[in-house]
Amino acid sequence: MFFGLLYDFHHLQYIGIGMFFYPLLLLFLSYFRNIMRNNKLYRILSFFILIFLLEILTFTGGKVLNLTSDSYIYFITYTLAPTLLLNSIIFMISQYFMKV
Repeated sequence: MFFGLLYDFHHLQYIGIGMFFYPLLLLFLSYFRNIMRNNKLYRILSFFILIFLLEILTFTGGKVLNLTSDSYIYFITYTLAPTLLLNSIIFMISQYFMKV
């Protein structure tokens, strides 16, 4: 919940949407923990899918609640793409140091 709160405050300047979706996505991820522990490809794919889902769900929640006036094109260009790029770089670096 702390990371959901931190996400809300940093990216959206309001609290609630990320704090709701972040734990739900982690709960969803916990069902596949045994598969991902043994397979690096599943870890990479699940990482990108979860980041993508968190970003899309929180932005859509903000749009539904009229908390943002940004368009989806603006969101994809200036938020989603840079977030996925930066997280993929951090993920690849961390995988190098955390060989399982």
